[in-house]
Amino acid sequence: MKRHTLIVAVLAVAAAIAAGVSVTLVVAPDAPAARPAAATASATPAREQAARQFLLIVKPGEDMRARCVRAETMFEEEKSPAAFDEVKDCLRAYAAVSHSVAGGLRSAAWPAEAARDVERLAAVSSARASALQRASRVRTFD
Repeated sequence: MKRHTLIVAVLAVAAAIAAGVSVTLVVAPDAPAARPAAATASATPAREQAARQFLLIVKPGEDMRARCVRAETMFEEEKSPAAFDEVKDCLRAYAAVSHSVAGGLRSAAWPAEAARDVERLAAVSSARASALQRASRVRTFD
């Protein structure tokens, strides 16, 4: 999934939760199967609270994505070993943040109508973490 498409999907789900609209997301066939959402909290948050919670959980991922876009832009301009190393460092950090975001999404309580979609986003975040980790191990940029 392209990064801009994912951002739009994340924002759409957050807006839908806040507005009480039901949203169905489609996960690519090669993405890992979704697991049932974890029920760790005793109370299900209201839609508005869930929307705020969602945005707080995914914000570190969005911030890291922006950092990686800047690193990639710098690399495209410089084509230097230092810029290449910065991109790889950023990809490793983004992988760790994506893994954390997936865990945060799975461990939080969600309104019943949003839980399945949030789990699908968590699955996408987990898949992204794996792909970013693999990409960070690239050794050459020629």
